[in-house]
Amino acid sequence: MGILIPIIIGFVTVLVIIELCFYAYRNARYPDQANIKKRLRGLSYTKNYEEKTSDILKRHIYSEVPFLNRVLHQITTLDKFERLRVQANASYPLGFFLLLSLVLGLAAFSAGTLLSLGLPIAMVMGAVVLFIPYLYLRVKKDKRIGKFM
Repeated sequence: MGILIPIIIGFVTVLVIIELCFYAYRNARYPDQANIKKRLRGLSYTKNYEEKTSDILKRHIYSEVPFLNRVLHQITTLDKFERLRVQANASYPLGFFLLLSLVLGLAAFSAGTLLSLGLPIAMVMGAVVLFIPYLYLRVKKDKRIGKFM
C-alpha cells in the first residue's frame, strides 16, 4: 500500500506534464486560434456575461460596487426598475436607488420605534418611506414623457 501512493502521484505528474506540453505546442503553432476561441467564448451568452468585456454586448451596470452588482444581476425582476430608471433619465445607477430605499425605510422604522409609536405603526412608516425613491423615479419619468406630448 505504501508504494501505491508514490506511483499514483508520479503517474498524475507525468500526465499533467504531457498535457502541458501538448497545450504549449498547440498555442505555439496556432496562436490566433486561441484568441479567436477566447473572443467567441466572450461573445457567447453565459450566466456571468457582464464580466466579459466586449464592445458588441450591452452591459447593464446596476451598481458601481462589484459585489452589489453581482447580487443585483441575480435578481430577475429588476429589469422593470432598470427600465424605469432609464425612462426617468436618472443619472444614478439602480443600486443607488435600491440602497436609498433601504436606508430610508430603515430610518423611518427606527424613528417610529424610537418615538414609541408601536411596532406595527413603525413598520407601516418604514414601508411607506421605502417607496419614496420609486415614486421619485415615476414622477421624473412622467415629467419627461409629458415633454413629448
